[in-house]
Parts: sequence; C-alpha cells; structure tokens
Amino acid sequence: SSKPATHAPIVLETSPEVLHEYGAISMARTNDPNSATTQFFLVNAVDGAGSLDGNYAAFGKLIEGSEVLDAISAVETTSMPPYDDVPVEEVTVNSITLR
Repeated sequence: SSKPATHAPIVLETSPEVLHEYGAISMARTNDPNSATTQFFLVNAVDGAGSLDGNYAAFGKLIEGSEVLDAISAVETTSMPPYDDVPVEEVTVNSITLR
C-alpha cells in the first residue's frame, strides 16, 4: 500500500483562548515548532498540560466520548527507542465527528 501524500508542515499557531486542558486536540510535531503535518494528540491529563500552551497548535476539544479517551490512555505501552509509551497493541480510531 502507498502512503498518502501530506501537505506541507504548518506554521505554529497558538491562542491564549485555546488551552491544553483535558480533552484538548492538538497537532503533534518534531522539535521544530513549525513541523506539524498529519499527526495529532488529545490531552488526557485531568489537570491538563499547561506546559504545552504556546508550544503546540491546539485546535479543538473533545465534547463527548471521554470514556474512549480514558480507555485509549489505559492501554499497555512499551518503549521503542527513541519513543516511550508506544501501545503494545495498535490502537485505531475508527471515526471522529466534527461539530
């Protein structure tokens, strides 16, 4: 199978009104702040992840389905250098609805 083409990386955009609280949806990137392309993450920390504010492009918030986020967050993980917390069994998101 061929890998789908991606658009060019986005320039980091942040807003003091869009914070990395529980359920925030944000763009994953490399060490380069302007490198986000197709990967995203959801904040699963009950107290949020304020250290990400201003450093990652948050663009949405989970409005329902927190039990799914919590279940995904609870799967068994392992280290696969250079990455930590890699799921032992692949986790697949089957659908997301934009509202």
